[in-house]
Amino acid sequence: MYDVAVVGAGPAGSSTSMSAARRGAKVLMLEEHLDVGRPVHCAGMVHPSSFEQSGLKVPGGLVESWIRRVCIYVGLNKPLTDPFRLNLLVVDRERFDKWLAEMAVNEGARLEVGSRVVGVERLRGGWRLHVETPRGLEVRECRVLVAADGVGGRTARLAGARYRLELASCLQCELVGVEVEDPERIDLYFTSSIAPGGYAWVIPLDDGRRVRVGLGVRGAGRPARFYLERLVRALFGHARPTKFYGGCVPVGGPVTPSYGDSLLIVGDAASQVNPLTGAGIVGAVKCGIIAGHVASSKLSNPSAEELKVYEELCDEAICRGYRLILRARRDLEGLSSSDVKALIDRRGLIEDLRRRRYLKALLKVAIARPDLALTAIRVFRVRDYILS
Repeated sequence: MYDVAVVGAGPAGSSTSMSAARRGAKVLMLEEHLDVGRPVHCAGMVHPSSFEQSGLKVPGGLVESWIRRVCIYVGLNKPLTDPFRLNLLVVDRERFDKWLAEMAVNEGARLEVGSRVVGVERLRGGWRLHVETPRGLEVRECRVLVAADGVGGRTARLAGARYRLELASCLQCELVGVEVEDPERIDLYFTSSIAPGGYAWVIPLDDGRRVRVGLGVRGAGRPARFYLERLVRALFGHARPTKFYGGCVPVGGPVTPSYGDSLLIVGDAASQVNPLTGAGIVGAVKCGIIAGHVASSKLSNPSAEELKVYEELCDEAICRGYRLILRARRDLEGLSSSDVKALIDRRGLIEDLRRRRYLKALLKVAIARPDLALTAIRVFRVRDYILS
């Protein structure tokens, strides 16, 4: 019997496995695909200082692009502001996921690829997993089960967890042979005509020789591909995408409870994702490290009462901030792009934000638009979480 069985070898699963194995637990990591990191789903943007709070640092060889500036648009040719400084990096997601999985294996975790959990049953003091493997149906047993198999994973539900996720449909493509104005600048488009219920992005790669264009939509009247193809035509004419990839992203804030008897839920499976930006790497790694620590320390009594500390620690690390961001996002969704732009232009808020004069910006909004005072307070409270 394994101490901890982790389903999924993405950032959440590998971080959990690494953390638990490092503390001496006997860890099994099950990945349904034959190759860790494939298929690729996300854009790979990481805020390095937020990520490094996990105790890890992205190796330079995994970085596809360094982003130094951002320009926010409220229409195709309507920048909200001049570009402003931002420090992000874009990782090669396939190689990044392999790096994390290799660290887990190096700490002693056992990785089995091509292994899909199709059933679970409760044992006294743990779980029996029914796993489809390249050799046929096999059984694995564990004391603590960790569901880290993403937004489409079934493990948590097979184990009895019941919750619904609010999803955004995300799709992106890559273009070669196009020109960008600034190879260290990311462009973000927040307008319902381009990305209903979400936003779009243009990310330069390889010093601008390659470009990743993508978007996320919610409640849209047409499929994400319709909006993406229209955006590509508008920005880059008849350039031909080299590939399309994407998936659904949970944007409704972290689920609760994210634990049960001998059970933890981590990463996208627990909606531990920034509900404004859709970024999930930092949350997955931070919460995965916490999950591994908690699971390995509660093996003698992995009851729900004992494992609830996992959710408390995740709240402290990142999830409480994500819930605040969700409330602020819902406030902002009630405002039109033109209202936001007019308010910012008249009051010089961008300069305040650039200089980190957050309280001054908050007071300006409250004085100019008392009806937005509560929204401004909520945005003010989440300022330190937006890039996490």
